[in-house]
Amino acid sequence: MFLSPLLLAAAASPSFPAPVDDHADGYELHALATTTDLLSATLSNGDHVVFSQGAVTLRRPDGTFRRTLHSFASAAVPSLLCLDPSETFAVFGDASAGGGTFRVGLAAGAASLLTPLVGSSCGFESADSLVMAVLSGPVFRWWIYRMSTTTGVAQRIAQVPGLFGTVAVSTDGTVVVGYDGRYKSPQAPGWEVARFDPGVLTGASVLTVAAAVPLVNGLQVVGALAIDPRDGRVFVAEQSADPAGNRILVLAPSDVSATELVRIDAPNRVRSLQFLPGDGIASFDPFQPQRGGALVWVASADPVAGPGLRRVLETERPALELNGPGTGGAGAFDLSVEGGPPHGLALVFYGSAASFDPLESALPLAVPLFVGLDLAGLQRVPGLVPLDANGSGSVGYVNTSASTGLFAIQAVLLDAAGAPVGSSSAAFL
Repeated sequence: MFLSPLLLAAAASPSFPAPVDDHADGYELHALATTTDLLSATLSNGDHVVFSQGAVTLRRPDGTFRRTLHSFASAAVPSLLCLDPSETFAVFGDASAGGGTFRVGLAAGAASLLTPLVGSSCGFESADSLVMAVLSGPVFRWWIYRMSTTTGVAQRIAQVPGLFGTVAVSTDGTVVVGYDGRYKSPQAPGWEVARFDPGVLTGASVLTVAAAVPLVNGLQVVGALAIDPRDGRVFVAEQSADPAGNRILVLAPSDVSATELVRIDAPNRVRSLQFLPGDGIASFDPFQPQRGGALVWVASADPVAGPGLRRVLETERPALELNGPGTGGAGAFDLSVEGGPPHGLALVFYGSAASFDPLESALPLAVPLFVGLDLAGLQRVPGLVPLDANGSGSVGYVNTSASTGLFAIQAVLLDAAGAPVGSSSAAFL
């Protein structure tokens, strides 16, 4: 089974406290190294940059120190932190007197000032183009700026209602914004999330949220946002006055329906949110292989101080296993499925073990269906495997041939409504 560097780090560090946040079926949640501070950005290899009052440091997946990227002569006020798409440098914002927005290399350090402007959240369109929320402007308004990470030249591109808010950016130029809609209209039901499509914010005019596509409204407070660049789905960290109401939502890219992905353990709230892209083929849908990316966040009860509880959510593929005397010769054996959709079904298929492709091909259905079986010689096992409320099911068979090592077996999983949601891992007989 494929494991990302983040999950390998979590598995190798049993000292990390077990997360107690509830999450949707078809995903798995792990604790990462706790930070003393709330601004942390994670690299694809599991390393992470931490911005504290005293320094910006690079740390290993287990939280141990790797190197100092920048030290402060006096206490900084950490404001923002984000990594460029190539993971060669970071941009951080210090809101203390004499601070600003800086660029620092991850290999050698040596921070340089880009602009005296200080943002509260940011994201990269490209290595040279950063978009950030700047919480200074007319009364009850804040700005979105585009800034060159080479020259530091910054341009206002949008004005947003509210006292504060947050942005997320995709490398295709999509900018998603979270803001308090009641500053736009007193009749608004609460905070809103809207999307500026690629190309909308490229002109000379400073636009408003009227130029954005509304995604969802009626939220408590949008604390952080992230985007999956593969399909444009948006992750929303909602902060609630109810300690038990803090959660992460995902907005589907097609119908923009909001689904609760994670319920954050009270009294913690998500302070930063980051999506690490996958291989571009697998999707970040439930019951998919762990190739569709990872959602990483830092949560804490204190809005300005640690400890920051780092968590990673990745997809969890159903597992197919064979157990019993018949797996080693003639006799009975059980075929079991674990981690499937609750009250769903498993359709079992088999083919030649010699023709099985461990890299698997993705069949382009509503969600990618990864199959390593040779489709030309594919055969279906009669019957279905019904799954219980935990997504588990088992059916007994008999190996009458006493042969082993001939067949590869995989299951296609259907949810309770009969829609395909993914495939299982493979077993061999």
